[in-house]
Amino acid sequence: MSKYVESVANNANTSIVATGGIDKQGLTGAYRGLIWTSSSFSFAGNTAAKDITQHNTGVAAGNVIPLGKGKFSDQSTDATFFEDAPLNIRLKQTDKIVSLQFDIALNACTEAELQKMEGKTGRVFLVTDKNFIKGRKNDDGTVQGRPLSSIDVDRIEPTDDSPVAYATITMTFDDPKGDIRNPFEALIDWDVEEMDQVFAVAQTVANVSSNGATLTAEFTLVDALGNTNLTGGAQADFKADDEDGNSLTIASVGVSSNTYTVNITTALTKAYVSFDGIRNISGVLYYLSPTLISTT
Repeated sequence: MSKYVESVANNANTSIVATGGIDKQGLTGAYRGLIWTSSSFSFAGNTAAKDITQHNTGVAAGNVIPLGKGKFSDQSTDATFFEDAPLNIRLKQTDKIVSLQFDIALNACTEAELQKMEGKTGRVFLVTDKNFIKGRKNDDGTVQGRPLSSIDVDRIEPTDDSPVAYATITMTFDDPKGDIRNPFEALIDWDVEEMDQVFAVAQTVANVSSNGATLTAEFTLVDALGNTNLTGGAQADFKADDEDGNSLTIASVGVSSNTYTVNITTALTKAYVSFDGIRNISGVLYYLSPTLISTT
């Protein structure tokens, strides 16, 4: 068992229940911010987990998604028991399910992107209004978010009583008792909204052709949020796959004004073109989803 808690004294872990810090309340504040990570992602230690640069490195690699600030509500359900009072029997039938709902007001484009998290698992770090980040400290010294068993993404529609549309993320935790036994909570000097963000790219495809050896298509790329043409891209930013997900070779990418002409070495007449992961173009992180190009 491992733990790292800056809000109270850190005592050695033994089989003895040590209550020497029972007078220390550890008031770290209410949850306000949320950071999702992939299941396998971890920080090397306490210092790295508190460093915004390390978090941003995870963002650029596609392993970390800062979900910003919102409001939380506890959606947990209590454990259930079978009881037979005359026979003095009390048996647990189901464990408590720990679940949090995170509500956030977003524009339509970002909300649509958020729907991609439906059905994911992964892990989350929770950030409080007192600037504590909370996760899980492993026995090997690494730090991870709290593991999730499911994520459900939904929407609260605007009404006269509440004229704001909210995206809702309901997270069910996979091992809540493990989170309690192995806490990581540390004070940070940055805000979730200061983390790097990834912007979606919208595309227009034109003039798809094939000469039997090269499949060619022209792309006009637009920052989906800012609605401005995306310039500064290069061949290394693009990747291509066939319909079975096998990688294809991009022979060249020509750039003329706001148009990218992508040439793929293949006799196929269909392919999927995307960015090769998250790309840093002119100092901004962008992501282009796989886009079908076809001569038919």
